[in-house]
Amino acid sequence: MLSIKPQYIAKNVVFMLLLCALGFTSCKKDIINQEERLDQGTKVSRTADLKVSNTFKWSTINEMQVEISPNKAGLFMIQGSKAEVFHKAYLQPGVKHIARLSLPNVHENLFAYFNGAKEEIKVTAGIARTSLK
Repeated sequence: MLSIKPQYIAKNVVFMLLLCALGFTSCKKDIINQEERLDQGTKVSRTADLKVSNTFKWSTINEMQVEISPNKAGLFMIQGSKAEVFHKAYLQPGVKHIARLSLPNVHENLFAYFNGAKEEIKVTAGIARTSLK
């Protein structure tokens, strides 16, 4: 006949009790009092009903123009701070060139390159003229 040792039964019972205790304590739900909850406010169904700061920019892009009047022929390029190219053109001497750009609002500065020269341009709506020649 098969006999089970009492030590084996005791170890299994202790193990099962620890496993159950761990299971019950790990599934504890955090209860938040009503006073501690954040005020959810009223739901807004229209954009016009939103309360935002007067300085908030609703536009997600900046429309701008960069003008250059070159004295000699060469490659003109406009890049972002992470070397992303926004505009590239081969320019002729004496012909004014206008680069029209639509940029995401994440860009603050651009870099214009022409015949080995580099110029930093602030991103603003409107017209920016480069001093590159």
